[in-house]
Amino acid sequence: MKTRLLIVLVALLIVTPLSAAITFGNSTVAAGSSWTETSRYGSSVDLVVDNGMGVDNPHNATLPATQSHQEISIQRTKKITVTSMQGQRIGGFQVEYTSVLVNGTDISSTFAGNKYVIDINGNHVGGVTYADGSTPPASELAFVQTDNSNIGQVREMANTFGGETVAVGGSLSAKNLDDLFDVQSGFNVDSYSMKLSSVSGDADSQVATFDVTLQISGEVKKGKGSDPNASAPFSTSSLHLSLSGPLHADVGTGRVLDFSLSGDATAGGQKEAKGKDKHGNDVVGKKGPNGAPRSQSISATGTATLGATFSY
Repeated sequence: MKTRLLIVLVALLIVTPLSAAITFGNSTVAAGSSWTETSRYGSSVDLVVDNGMGVDNPHNATLPATQSHQEISIQRTKKITVTSMQGQRIGGFQVEYTSVLVNGTDISSTFAGNKYVIDINGNHVGGVTYADGSTPPASELAFVQTDNSNIGQVREMANTFGGETVAVGGSLSAKNLDDLFDVQSGFNVDSYSMKLSSVSGDADSQVATFDVTLQISGEVKKGKGSDPNASAPFSTSSLHLSLSGPLHADVGTGRVLDFSLSGDATAGGQKEAKGKDKHGNDVVGKKGPNGAPRSQSISATGTATLGATFSY
């Protein structure tokens, strides 16, 4: 009886492998290709300021409650249609927004009914106009330029998954990580992993689930709309995001369906101290240890989220 049972189990293992590999289909991006993307970014952080005297110093100036905790959220849905190609790269495309929310405020009406024609110069936005050739107002133009600075995302998704074979527990890599997760210019992907955790559905409609971890770093920058001649907020600064979460991809087409990442966010910056202490005394020119100018610093700790959903 034991021998027969063992033979049956071995036969089952041969017929049904424990970690059968899957091979993704291929999809191409060409003139006329279109897709709809809903993406979202959010952060919630607490800020601590040291005005050159030490955080615990009774003279240290502290932030008011309205500034010591800050939350940011951006969510938008848009349809993208490729209008031209430059070899294997997108040369031009058209964007239509159906929903835009910034920090919970719906500003969709600013973009309603507008079609934005965008030309690509190399890897950057070369120009933005309305469909009739006229130029959008400055604030509207700035948003559209920034929001569409990384049009290579869907093409990089196709390159990452298309034709690749992987088994549960195995990993896939990408050549251009900044494009794959739409990381803004000036930020770097320090480390990344994408491991296949499961496959669901039948042979004609399989969805692969990957566990993703992503480490991003950069510098604290000037706010959007700042004077281009204004100095950076800090002489030295750092920003770090440690994110993880699931990514789902359609096996038949090799297209990403969605991803949702979240995790810790930290930031910090330093510059020469200016302003006044808690008692109103001017700290400019005051000397710190060893006669050096006092250094003002700010640190932030909290959480961040990054996600997107695609329909084709």
